[in-house]
Amino acid sequence: MALFWIVHEFDGKRRIYIQEARSLIFARLRVSRAGFDKGTFVEAHALDARIAKKIPKELIGRLLSPSEVSALLAWLPDDPDVQPWPPVVLRRP
Repeated sequence: MALFWIVHEFDGKRRIYIQEARSLIFARLRVSRAGFDKGTFVEAHALDARIAKKIPKELIGRLLSPSEVSALLAWLPDDPDVQPWPPVVLRRP
């Protein structure tokens, strides 16, 4: 299954949730059932398979703290052949 990086905005702050699912729609449904659908949907990304394998299991399926997000973003490789997510950003109209 794929991992999705889902971003919602609450009180002017962006919050990140990483969810495992077969497709983006199922990832968003699971996130909604977990209560993370409050606020405004901003964007979502399917993580590259090589990156997804390295995401710690304890970060999947829950809201990440700002420090966890910062650490994860700092860890992402600079290798241009490994894209953490596709360049297309999925946004709600």
